[in-house]
Parts: sequence; C-alpha cells; structure tokens
Amino acid sequence: MQAPMQHQPAHIGYGGLQQFSVLDSFHHPHANSQFLGHAADAPGIAGSVLMVYGLNGEVFNCQRLFNLLCLYGNVVSIKFLRSKEGSAMVQMGDPQAAERAIQNLNFARMFGQKLQLSQSKQTCLVETSRPRNLPDGSPSFIDFSASRNNRFTTPGLAAKNKIYPPFRTLQFWNCPPHCSDEDLRQMFAGCGCQLPEKIARFSNPKAAEKTIAGQVQWARDIDATEALVLANNCEVQAPGQKYPFAVRLSFAAKPIADGQWPASRDRSPFKEDAAGFNKGSGTSRGGRCDEF
Repeated sequence: MQAPMQHQPAHIGYGGLQQFSVLDSFHHPHANSQFLGHAADAPGIAGSVLMVYGLNGEVFNCQRLFNLLCLYGNVVSIKFLRSKEGSAMVQMGDPQAAERAIQNLNFARMFGQKLQLSQSKQTCLVETSRPRNLPDGSPSFIDFSASRNNRFTTPGLAAKNKIYPPFRTLQFWNCPPHCSDEDLRQMFAGCGCQLPEKIARFSNPKAAEKTIAGQVQWARDIDATEALVLANNCEVQAPGQKYPFAVRLSFAAKPIADGQWPASRDRSPFKEDAAGFNKGSGTSRGGRCDEF
C-alpha cells in the first residue's frame, strides 16, 4: 500500500483499516529558529547540510526521509536531487545533528540499498519555488522548519531524546488510549510495513487514560528501520476524538525480554499534549499530538 498524497486528509480508524497518512509539515515564515534551526531561505551553519545517497527512489520521499532523520536532530529542509537518482540534500538544524545522523545511519541498509551520508560544503539549501514531482507525486523539496514533528525544538525536549542506531526494537508513544495490539498492527500494515513479532506496553494505568506507549519488535534491524521510515509520525484517529494522534517512533536500545513487559519506571518520558495542531503552529489542519 502506498501512502496518499501529503495534502490528502486520511487516517487509520478502529474496527478495521480505513485510511492512513503520515503527518505533513507546513512552512511558516515566522517560526522560531533559535533551536529549530535556520529557515530554508536563510544563511545556515557550516557542517549542517548532509548529502544522502543510496535512497530507494520507489520508496523514499521528503517526508519519509524526514521520518528517519528527525530522530537525530531538527530537520530544516530536504531536497531530492535531479542530477543523481536516489540522492538528496538535507539541511539539519546544526552541525551536531548532522554528525549524529552520519554516525548512526551511515551504511545502514533499508529497502534493498545501503545509505551513505556525508557533510556537504554548502551551508544551507535554497528553497525551490517550483519543485519537481517525485515518482509518488510528492514534491522534491519541502521546508520542515515549522514542523511540529521536529523533536529538538527546545533544550528540554532535546534532552529527552535518546540517540540510538537502527535496531530491531522500536519505542512508540502518543498512541490513542484503548488502542489494542491489533490496532497497532493495522497501523503498520496500512503504512506498508511488515508486521511486528512482539508488542509490549509500558505499565502505567494513569498515563494510559490519555495515551499509551510501549515497544514493538521485528526479527531484523532492517525490518524495524523500514517500519520507522514508513510509519513514524503516522496519524491515528480515535473514536470520539476531534483530532488524530501523531504516533511517534524511535529506536530502542534493547530487545523486548521474553515473557516480560516493560516496567512502569521505564515508560516513555515524553509528555502528551491535547492541544490541537493548529494552535500556534502555523498549520492549516488539526492534530492531536504530544509536546513535539
């Protein structure tokens, strides 16, 4: 299954797969760039721009590359190159974010190819007024500088991110309350992922009244990595809720222990926020999400 175009509102519902989408990012000219990084049309910082090679053109687009790189720092903008198939330039928020991405993702395998990341001599990406369309119909350039999906927008949020390389276990959080294991499997299936072998929930009944968190595990690192690329930031619609939940994924450090559930003390440190996406974010659509 292929994800619909980014501007199409679609969600996963309960009681059977309906539709799905990965959250869009919208450009906002007045976004605070103190921690997010510089806007795509402003001078950048040396060492902040990445060259990414080895992208499977039938799978990757700007949003899916963002889903992978946002684990390591703020993503300012992404541009797929016309001159070299399967390559892109990415402006990160700072050189440290670019270096973290290189250290953790260089030579990682996914979708039948091996990624190669290196720092570019350019300091910023110039916004393309009329980007070409990629094979899936999405634009070849997207400005993510105002995206609520960036996870390093304040020092407090940045400190909560744990940096790990690709691993077969993913941590998830910000799922709707009462979301069952079958609902999670439908979410991954709807995004075109292989189904996980194990699902474990963090034991915290009080927090579960608002959102749930836990871990999902595949047999191989590559399967989990591909699932993260396809399903990170996916919207899940819950019954009776006005806005969808933006499900977050990240790599875990350890596998799920057989016969054990993660203890409450190991639960996700991220806080949930019931505020709509359209409040103070400069976006044109709603969305229920956590603090990011």
